Amino acid sequence: MSHTQVLKSERHYNHKNDAFVPLPLEKRTHLSTNDCAYHLDRSAGTLRRWASLQTGPIQPIKVGTQNMWPVARIRELLGAEL
Repeated sequence: MSHTQVLKSERHYNHKNDAFVPLPLEKRTHLSTNDCAYHLDRSAGTLRRWASLQTGPIQPIKVGTQNMWPVARIRELLGAEL
């Protein structure tokens, strides 16, 4: 097994090879749109649409111009509440 295969088996990666923290280990209280989209297996555009139209099962808070999504709610949606 190559070094790259080992790394990929130990971590979660998105299509750009950026590492994501597994949700049970996540220490932040809110995630960026891209991080939330990864965990919910939705596109970032879908989450932006949910925020804009105030639809969807989760709503973000605004921090400046950025949407931040609550980790506790993401865990609830996925049934992964710790």
